[in-house]
Amino acid sequence: MTPTQKSNKYLTIDELEKENIRLEKVNAALISRVEREAASKTESAYSMFETAATLEAAVEQRTTELLHVNDLLRKEINRRENIEYQLKHAKEDAEKANKNKTQFLVAVSHDLNQPLTAAHLMAGSLLEELKSSKPSTESLSLYAKRVSVSLEAMENLLNSLVDISKLEANVVETNISDFSIGVILKQLEAEYSIQAEKRGLTFNCVNSTCVIRSDLVLLGRVLRNFISNAMRYTASGKILLGCRRKKEVLSIEVWDTGTGIPKRELNTIFKEFRQLPNADKSIEKGLGLGLAIVERITRILNINVVVRSRWRRGSVFSVEVPYGDVSVLSKKKDKIKIYSPNENFYNKVILILEDNVPSLDALKTTLEGWDCKVIAATTLKGIATKINTFKGIKPDLIIADFHLDDSNNGVDALNYIKENYRYLCPALVITSDQSTKIRRLIECNGFHYMYKPIKPAKLRAFINHAFINSSATGIHYT
Repeated sequence: MTPTQKSNKYLTIDELEKENIRLEKVNAALISRVEREAASKTESAYSMFETAATLEAAVEQRTTELLHVNDLLRKEINRRENIEYQLKHAKEDAEKANKNKTQFLVAVSHDLNQPLTAAHLMAGSLLEELKSSKPSTESLSLYAKRVSVSLEAMENLLNSLVDISKLEANVVETNISDFSIGVILKQLEAEYSIQAEKRGLTFNCVNSTCVIRSDLVLLGRVLRNFISNAMRYTASGKILLGCRRKKEVLSIEVWDTGTGIPKRELNTIFKEFRQLPNADKSIEKGLGLGLAIVERITRILNINVVVRSRWRRGSVFSVEVPYGDVSVLSKKKDKIKIYSPNENFYNKVILILEDNVPSLDALKTTLEGWDCKVIAATTLKGIATKINTFKGIKPDLIIADFHLDDSNNGVDALNYIKENYRYLCPALVITSDQSTKIRRLIECNGFHYMYKPIKPAKLRAFINHAFINSSATGIHYT
């Protein structure tokens, strides 16, 4: 059976070329035979006509087969060229990715060493000051502040590293839902108003009741990047967070009176490692990944980012989000009360379940510094023992780490505590695992969550919010 008789079989280029040569030889032989028969003139006219007709049919059949084989050959060559083209571009993409990864790791190593070195030096100075006979309160405060700034810079770098790696690997899942933009605005106001005050800036947030449809967590990350950049590039003046209603979308905007962006830079600011000089030289520059992360998140959410800026006058970063279904929220609408960032925590009782002793001690010290009464343990059995010791205790908040050493997780532990002791207070799960699976597990059980590393300002804002809205769910500080 020849290749032309089994055209449904997948043929290689070598097989097609061999068949092509065979058919060309057959055609040449047939044509030669016709010419010989015509030249002999020894047969009758009818016989010559019959022979010519037979040979013509054979030539036509072989020619058809030859054209078919040639067509298959062309298609196979095109397919191979297409594969080669794709492989070439895949190789180029891989080489580019490797180059970017190398560049990224070099930048990470350099930029992480800077705040780490600063933290070591400041910690050393702090210890030396403490050893002196008369330690200066002013010096101790200054050294502690600089250690805190360095650690915060390291945290931001590590968070950027995690975010960009997840976005590059396409493992970020979305959780699209209808929610009031006011939920995010109140969180951001609580988080950044104190930071802005410390930097001598005025932070204003104009609340909105608009319902939008998006991913609450990812949209929050976009807006946090906008506000952080506004603070970084604004030495003095104001930052405004608000919304503008448009026909099809809600424009959520961050205005600042900072340095602005040169017109020639507007098309490059969303690329990795692109930065302008900081307005505040004391703040670590970071890796220049904030807006690169924004670009990838907005691409995933299919929403637009708009940037307007005037050099030395300020900038406006906005994101346009589609409106949501108001009726979805109206059935389960809980009005969230407005709280003061200076809420007094005096005598508030907080239970902590954290298996890492240094983390537990740090969290306990922070909460006790806010005048809270803290009951803490590293195991579920340990926290149960302490609850039984302090009979009649009524906690205002329970905090549990998600990953525990005793084969339990924070969600199971919280459910056990709440069911066995009939506590109705809010509960917070802290975790370094930012997967959608964990987030949904926490949400489905009616608990709040916060990602590590925990910032004191963010934790205080959450506790304020949770105490005043103790019956509300869905308060997430990520």
